[in-house]
Amino acid sequence: MDYPYIDDPLFEYLNKVADNFWWEPVHDFDEETCEEYFIEQPSFVPSWFARRYLDGKIDLSTLPLYIEAVQEEVSKKHISWQTLDKTPQHKVQSTKESVPNISMTLKAYGLDISKFWYLCICIKDWVVGKTCEGARIDDNLTPREELQAIVNEIGKLDYQLCGITHKSKSKAKLTLNVKRKNTIISSEQTLAILAYAVSQFLESDYCKKTEIIDGKETRVLKPVTVLDSCELSEKRLTKQMAKTVRLALFYEHLNWFMEHRKVDEDLVKSYPTLISTNKDLLISRMAFLTGLTDDSRFLVPDNAGKGYIRTAISGYERIKVKTDNKYYGSGF
Repeated sequence: MDYPYIDDPLFEYLNKVADNFWWEPVHDFDEETCEEYFIEQPSFVPSWFARRYLDGKIDLSTLPLYIEAVQEEVSKKHISWQTLDKTPQHKVQSTKESVPNISMTLKAYGLDISKFWYLCICIKDWVVGKTCEGARIDDNLTPREELQAIVNEIGKLDYQLCGITHKSKSKAKLTLNVKRKNTIISSEQTLAILAYAVSQFLESDYCKKTEIIDGKETRVLKPVTVLDSCELSEKRLTKQMAKTVRLALFYEHLNWFMEHRKVDEDLVKSYPTLISTNKDLLISRMAFLTGLTDDSRFLVPDNAGKGYIRTAISGYERIKVKTDNKYYGSGF
């Protein structure tokens, strides 16, 4: 497969995010060990995005706002955090007249304004394609997740199988209903044995494999079809839910990228005015500047200097959407 934009300088940030979230799983089989495995090929999403961009299919109506927001300001007076905290937060009256300047925030993180724009506008286009046609959300757990949840819950009893046993302050019971007949396990010892057996299975060679990472043997998850697949939920997104899910997906992808960036502390300390380095505020503002939302609250920091986006996506932080992406193929 050809990846024409894999070395494009302007797609440097986009390729990193795409290869982490949207890589192409190529299935293969080891005849000697009789094990299946996956080869991680580079993502083709950047190339699809470039084609959509060149074909005029990407919404660029908010690009002028972004250009205005990244124009470097000339400031003369230093503003401390203490002073900022005492300054009343004004609501945004007119979007075009109240575009926040993010030039120094980007500079503090060593971000190129063009590369960052392509990254953000692609993520925005991807999440819209993922949710634009009544997408189905994945609220079903895989067998692996359900088994791990059982181990985690029983673990809260803190019952020791080896050594001195003690009764926990909590009570628990596990109910299995088959053909309207209940089998109930309420013994802490039996529950602890069950959790131990399940955890041993989840750590077995069937579920995990050993790899050398940074010179050390590390147990990592091994993709197993019977453990990592589940029936797709029939629950579909309403228009209002779709807006929230889009913001949650946008935050997830851009936050992963920002977590790998470090702040230039020397620049922040020496600059005459306060530079906001809050990642949530930057992500919140980019959600607005890319046109993902038209809610002006996303532009304004709260009293702690943080962005509104975390409030907007509360409860949807780990949402999974299993409907195929309308713009970027299937399987993402």
